[in-house]
Amino acid sequence: MKNINKFLASFFAFVVLAPVFVLGATLKANDEVSINKGDNIEDNLYIAGGTVSINGSIFGDLMSVGGQIIVSEDVSEDITIAGGNITILGNAGGDIRVFGGNILIAGNVAGDLIVTGGTVNISSDVSIGKDLVVAGGQVSLDGDVMGDAQIAGGVITINGHIFGDLDAKIDQKLTLGEGSIIDGNLEYSARKGEMLEVNDQATVIGEVTFNAIEVIKKEEMNGLKNFLFVAVGIFVMFKIATLMIIALILTWLFKKFSSAVVKGAIQNPMAMLGRGFVTLIIAPVAAIILFVTLFGIPLGLALLFIYGFLVVLSCVYAGVIFGIWVNMLISKKDKVVISWKNVVGGILLLCLIRLIPFVGWIIGLIAFLISLGSITHIVHKKVWGER
Repeated sequence: MKNINKFLASFFAFVVLAPVFVLGATLKANDEVSINKGDNIEDNLYIAGGTVSINGSIFGDLMSVGGQIIVSEDVSEDITIAGGNITILGNAGGDIRVFGGNILIAGNVAGDLIVTGGTVNISSDVSIGKDLVVAGGQVSLDGDVMGDAQIAGGVITINGHIFGDLDAKIDQKLTLGEGSIIDGNLEYSARKGEMLEVNDQATVIGEVTFNAIEVIKKEEMNGLKNFLFVAVGIFVMFKIATLMIIALILTWLFKKFSSAVVKGAIQNPMAMLGRGFVTLIIAPVAAIILFVTLFGIPLGLALLFIYGFLVVLSCVYAGVIFGIWVNMLISKKDKVVISWKNVVGGILLLCLIRLIPFVGWIIGLIAFLISLGSITHIVHKKVWGER
């Protein structure tokens, strides 16, 4: 049994460390994380924190998650960011993918720009080398797009130059301002054609096509809403019940491991958030690289299998950690106590929070990443601590 445990622990450690060895990366995580001006990073950077400030150049990819993120200098390759308030002032040599609340893009993009957010602003000095894909509540495009643009939003304002086609999905209004130029075709979908407003100085060289979005009748909408409400309710209840049962079994059978996972997450949440973020993103990439080599296929399959197991395990322990953390806040005690009440309450509360639009999935993702980071940290300590 001891040899089996060591074998499994070694495979878990392989999941955590293989991506770093295969890809090479600089890892940083804390409440406040910054890269000072002049402190250039010569490889990929994976960074997580409440406040992230990057003032040095990155010669590789940048991946970051946090509450407030500012990128002031250039990144030679791709940028991938998820957070609350995101500002990108530097240039990107590859693609930019951003998911957040308030987003400002003020640097050039050599490749594609893909953005999802509440408020999205693309400054007038920005040049996007390829295509633009945006989804947001309020979207403002003042820069230039060398390729095609696909924009979906509530209120969309365009004052830039699109060298290709524009495909817009409008909920409220699309405005082509005084400085807007579209070299290709404009195709927009909305409930009414009047939702498009074109300034006299705006230019559309290609054809303008309007696609009417059919409004579902009130009776049909009510029936659809009722069906979806029941279906989602059944799914959520089944998911919550399953997570509760698995969590209760795990915390009862593996008391020492469960206690270590919870303590690591609560004592060092930002460090575990960063470790979880790195594991989630680059472990699959490492597996793909291993698949390229003939002898690496078995290792790649093993990596994906253990990676999937870690993801499922982290989903379960995320609720456990959340419940104990909430209980410690309410009771104002520092001692970690794993009880069935904390386990059940934490999973129920976190599942309900995840249902809150936009904010819910961010909180759920953070809890999951902290859980994943704590589990991988324990496995790493166990394997290397026994050597």
